[in-house]
Amino acid sequence: MKKLVLTLFTIAFIGTQVIAQHVQVDVKDDMNFAIDIDIARDFDLDLDLDLDLDFDFDFDYDFMHDFDFDFDFDMDLDIPTNFDYNFNSGFNWNLDTRHNDDGPSIKEDIDIRIGKNEFNDATEFIIKNINGDVKVTGYDGDEIIITGIKEVWKKRGDISDREASEVYINTELYEEGLYAYIEAPYAYVEFKRGRMNYHMNWDDDNDRDRINFHFDLEIKVPNNMELRASTINGGEVYVEKMNNGVRANNVNGSVTVKDVIGYTTANTVNGNVEVWFLESPTSDLDFKTVNGSIEIYSPKDLSAIVTFESLHGELYTDFEQVKRLPNRLNKERDGNGYRYKINQSSPIQIGDGDIEMGFKMVNGSAYIRQRKS
Repeated sequence: MKKLVLTLFTIAFIGTQVIAQHVQVDVKDDMNFAIDIDIARDFDLDLDLDLDLDFDFDFDYDFMHDFDFDFDFDMDLDIPTNFDYNFNSGFNWNLDTRHNDDGPSIKEDIDIRIGKNEFNDATEFIIKNINGDVKVTGYDGDEIIITGIKEVWKKRGDISDREASEVYINTELYEEGLYAYIEAPYAYVEFKRGRMNYHMNWDDDNDRDRINFHFDLEIKVPNNMELRASTINGGEVYVEKMNNGVRANNVNGSVTVKDVIGYTTANTVNGNVEVWFLESPTSDLDFKTVNGSIEIYSPKDLSAIVTFESLHGELYTDFEQVKRLPNRLNKERDGNGYRYKINQSSPIQIGDGDIEMGFKMVNGSAYIRQRKS
């Protein structure tokens, strides 16, 4: 099995043709204010989704325009997969999921309780799933409670109880983070330089004996903790009622963050992003997807400078105090000196512009809406 290590993934296209893009802050549903912004469609799009992908893959693409985009994820994975992108139909990202010709599965209930003596007020909780849902709810308690369903199976033949027991959720305290993650045969977990990395190696010669798994997780977390929640395939990430910072990532599925206070990022590759703030945010925000929409709901006192980049999409808002700002001049290091580049996307300002709110996407629109309830 050939290996391809992907830490910085860049697709470069040759061509200099610039095609004007019509980006709007426009009337949509109950929205009642409009301005028009013309930007260029020839731009660089960096998708920093906090994942480092290290895996075997097939990649096919059919893009119609000139641009670069980079992936930067927060898990190291070594996974045989199939990955392709067609600009008109979007991403197709396939990891191992259950098929009709697979062997019978074993299902087990999950019930893990992590007492308050195992972490402190400064601890960040990091939940990393691979296949399946992650739903996190903040509450007033002082324990972390992980429940849900584990399903394990082989591609062919029966799986034994002993083999099923080798796939489980492990927890480990590392530096200032409490990690909950999937342990499995052929999975090597490394804690290094302040982060946890997965390296998953499957032997193609023993493919029929491979143990596959799917975890659907529901987690209760003290709502004053910082949180990082992620899954990769076959599931959604849903977070609610957290008060001290949320980072939510997915690859092949949606991300929903509801009724939160504080710093929030929400990113995916193939899916929609939806974020509801209980209070207007007071720190900078980033939201990214490649193939999907992004919807942000904030109280009416939102104060932000908004940057928006998309190839096939528009920006909509129903906030009324909006104005267009001049294009920005970006300073970048180039060898021993610097180069300066004018950002082709004109930012807009909502309210007094106290924070930065960035949107980056390829095939979708973004919506900034006033929260009504």
